[in-house]
Amino acid sequence: MLWDSKKVVLTGESGNVYTLDILAKKGKAKLKGTVKLGAVVTTPKPTPSSGTPKPPGPGSGSGKPPGTGSGILPGSGNPSGQGGVGGLSCSCVATKMGGGGPGPEPGSGTGSGSETGSTGTGSGSEPTPTPANETTGSGYSSLSQAQVDTIIRKSKKALGNAKPAAVRLTFHDCVGGCNGCLNIDNPDNKGLEDVVAKLEEIYQAEEFYNIVSRADVWALMGIWSVNDTIRRNNEDCALYGPNGTLPSPNQHSYENCQMVTDLQVPFMWGRKDCETSPYASTDVHLPAATLGYDGLMQFFSSEFEFTPREVTALMGVHTLGKADIFNSGFHGTWVNNQQGYFNNQYYINIANSSLGWRAFQKPCENLPNADISACQAGQMTGWSWNVAATGFNLNADMAIYKNFSVQDSGEPDCTYEECPLSPTAPDVEEFAQDNSLWIDEFSSIYTKMLAHGAGELYPVE
Repeated sequence: MLWDSKKVVLTGESGNVYTLDILAKKGKAKLKGTVKLGAVVTTPKPTPSSGTPKPPGPGSGSGKPPGTGSGILPGSGNPSGQGGVGGLSCSCVATKMGGGGPGPEPGSGTGSGSETGSTGTGSGSEPTPTPANETTGSGYSSLSQAQVDTIIRKSKKALGNAKPAAVRLTFHDCVGGCNGCLNIDNPDNKGLEDVVAKLEEIYQAEEFYNIVSRADVWALMGIWSVNDTIRRNNEDCALYGPNGTLPSPNQHSYENCQMVTDLQVPFMWGRKDCETSPYASTDVHLPAATLGYDGLMQFFSSEFEFTPREVTALMGVHTLGKADIFNSGFHGTWVNNQQGYFNNQYYINIANSSLGWRAFQKPCENLPNADISACQAGQMTGWSWNVAATGFNLNADMAIYKNFSVQDSGEPDCTYEECPLSPTAPDVEEFAQDNSLWIDEFSSIYTKMLAHGAGELYPVE
């Protein structure tokens, strides 16, 4: 609930003291304070949640309708809160930036983004879930930049190194309409349950339900996460890149790193949570990670009305994060040693025919960075495209550059060399050559995605 200021002049006999107690719930106000008569005080006045707010803010909804397609942008995480990205239904995991080796990992700086703004209103005590009809808030009337800064400052603590998971959460939320609800029992959402729970804990403890919906918080933190990985890419490129003064602190080479332009995605608020937010039992049918070109484009056209070029621009989000066999059945890092940097290396790798891309399955017991003791007898990963020490791609990733059919097993019907180019191959090559072009087009399509099914949205004051 938002408050504005109203000057109240209390008069009476000198020295008399009065206490005001007014309940602030369902259109009433609660103000408890002691003032001396004759004093001028500033009292908070609630904007009632009843009636017709202006503009109408997030409110209770009917839940997310079933989506079309079969289940895409991959990524989910592990119980530690790490997560993958995008929206393909593979469950993946994000890690700190950069690879292993001695010294700090790439992007290990602790930049905090915007730090200005008011402090949160929560007490920090253990949160008590608020009934859905109150937390979905139909009476929000405005949102200030100071409040946005506070939400970011408080909520980013829940993400830790799981920024790719925050980006993935926005996609999974917006399939079927951005409404702050996720079915954590759906295997396609595996790995996001921890991020949702941590964001919810802060949402309750800081009483953000008084000013904004969960769907808005998820969108805001997705935008912030992309911006923060751009910031870290640029900071490390400046330090260790061609014009830097320091040697690489790990195994990652910064010789060809590029500075990335800022994301142009303004945060707009006004999304409405479903009645059971943050959880739901509805399946929205996320796209499958095994889709070829036709299936991929059909899903995004049907669900979001995206053009093939827009889909290609969105898929570049897979420059972040990695996949874990125990979450998704796939295992690998899209861009080795750069899973925490937001840049166009994803496209550069896909379009590089000299790398020797091969599609195959991998035995669980041979996987790097996996808990081999958890492997089942004969367990294999799903089919994926791989280049040692460079990265991996799902069929749905490679489909934006190579056109192939997929067998029931997930095996592509041709090799990288044999497969003809996809209709969007020229777009991939353009994005590989121009980081700024890709960022501009990604900004446009991410903005469009975050507004899907949300109705009218409003700028921050």
